[in-house]
Amino acid sequence: MFLDQLHKVFFFSPFLFLTIVSHSQNNIAIKANVDKNNIVIGEQIHFSLQADFPLHEPMSFFSIDSIPHFEILERKKIDTIDKNNEGITLMQTLTLTSFDSGHWVIPSFELAGDRALFTDSMPVNVGFSPFDSTRDYHDIKDVLKVDVKKKKKDQTWYWYAGLSVLLVVAIIYLLTRKKKMPGAVATYVDPYTNARQEMEKLRKEN
Repeated sequence: MFLDQLHKVFFFSPFLFLTIVSHSQNNIAIKANVDKNNIVIGEQIHFSLQADFPLHEPMSFFSIDSIPHFEILERKKIDTIDKNNEGITLMQTLTLTSFDSGHWVIPSFELAGDRALFTDSMPVNVGFSPFDSTRDYHDIKDVLKVDVKKKKKDQTWYWYAGLSVLLVVAIIYLLTRKKKMPGAVATYVDPYTNARQEMEKLRKEN
């Protein structure tokens, strides 16, 4: 009886070993996390994705186009970490922000492969900046009335200064201007007309 059981153990142990090795080779581990679960509007968070692949296992990574209620500000390159005989790890970090206040959930993402794997979903609360009671409260100021008459009165000296400058410039211009001397206008008289005029003068003098 004991020999039969021992024979079965030795007979099935190679198959058991192969099953364990096969299971470990197909054991792909994925992980996702965020560094903050509560942020204010416009604040940035870092969403990290990680996938651990055993040796000789075909590798793929997450493909994320958009996340509802969040904006992707930066996609860092996918880092590859070679763990020698243990396998390879792929990692990527996305910088996110949100301008929608509320309780939102980053959904789970699928890692494509022979067996689909999904990350955990993560809640993120987006709210407004809390009121600090230790600081002085500044209420909204009322509309200030403008005294139009007073403003006009304050601007009258501009007019007086401008008129004084113009008056000084006019006086300087009048004193420095050169007076034009009137000159005799020369007219041209032909010799025949000149002779007749001279004869007329002689006739009048008899």
